Amino acid sequence: MKRSINDIWSPCFVSCLLLGVLTSCAVGCNSGASPASAPPSAANPASTPTQAPQEQPKVVVMGGGTHDFGSSEMDQEFQHVFEIKNTGQAELTLKKGTTSCSKCTSFEVDKLRLKPNEVAKATVKWKILNEVPEFRQSATITTNDPRRPEVQLNVTGKVVRRFAMEPSETWIIGEVLEGQPKEFIGMITSAVTDKFEIESVTCSNPKLTLNWAPLSEEKLAELKIKKGYEVKTVLSPDIPVGPFKETIVATLLTPEPITRKVETTAKRSGPLQIFGPGWNAERKQLALSAFDPKQPLAVRLLVYTRGVPDETKIVKVDCADDRFTFELKPDSRFKGQSGDHRRYELLVNVAPSTRPAYYTIGQPLNVEIHTNQEKVKQISLKVTCAALP
Repeated sequence: MKRSINDIWSPCFVSCLLLGVLTSCAVGCNSGASPASAPPSAANPASTPTQAPQEQPKVVVMGGGTHDFGSSEMDQEFQHVFEIKNTGQAELTLKKGTTSCSKCTSFEVDKLRLKPNEVAKATVKWKILNEVPEFRQSATITTNDPRRPEVQLNVTGKVVRRFAMEPSETWIIGEVLEGQPKEFIGMITSAVTDKFEIESVTCSNPKLTLNWAPLSEEKLAELKIKKGYEVKTVLSPDIPVGPFKETIVATLLTPEPITRKVETTAKRSGPLQIFGPGWNAERKQLALSAFDPKQPLAVRLLVYTRGVPDETKIVKVDCADDRFTFELKPDSRFKGQSGDHRRYELLVNVAPSTRPAYYTIGQPLNVEIHTNQEKVKQISLKVTCAALP
């Protein structure tokens, strides 16, 4: 008997078909690819097993790895103890390294293995052997701390003289003007001790007078020194014309007496000054460049006078070489000539000759130019040259 399509899709047939489909899905969901057997998702960290952090040592230098000893003088010996602590969770091992100066710096460590919270003491010793302004030396320790495999212990400070004359090299008083005393202030100080007094500060030249007084507490704090004195120097204006150079000697009681010295310099130009090529005012030397003696030579210098009334003229010249002549005349280019300030041209002429003219620093040609002025009675020159045929 033939069935229609409606008979095939009867309710009973549909029910059986749906039951088969559901059974197949259940079998597929329980296969090896099922979610129940998959690894935990990263989005579910609670399902990830936890691991304990690795225990490690940790090195710490208590109070820092640099010690500043302040100021000290030569040949002094010191030591400082650095404390090294293990603040980690595992044993810390230390290994002694080297120092930056084997002659002046050494160190010892009392423990090389530290349990957690244990402390080792590293004693660094040093001696100041060189007079350098800044002292800096170091000692090195290696460790098993992966974050700090090397520890450097530093010692720093300033090296000073026990007693210093300030300025240290030379007390430069400077230019001394006509009729005006010149003052200069120096100091005698110590940055390492306050156990001293000044017994005397002297100079063999009576034209230089010296007085001293203690520095104030404010000045000591400003200079960062322990004790000091201000030394006032007064130079008389009637020192000879030219450079001035003397030695100042200070005697200190510490309590035993010791001495310190410093050079002092000044210059008095006087009523007459000379400028020009080849002229050295300190030596009063005129250096002429090499020239052919068979050819004439002319050199022009400038001469300034101050406080000299009337015109300065040459009266006589003392010179052993007759080829050299000298002429002094007012400089027409200088306006406002007066008794307070005048300018002249000093013309030095060398006549041609077949004779050599050879004068050295050791054996110069000495020239004395005499003038009509009481304040500038003579002008001295030391001429050097190499005029060879």
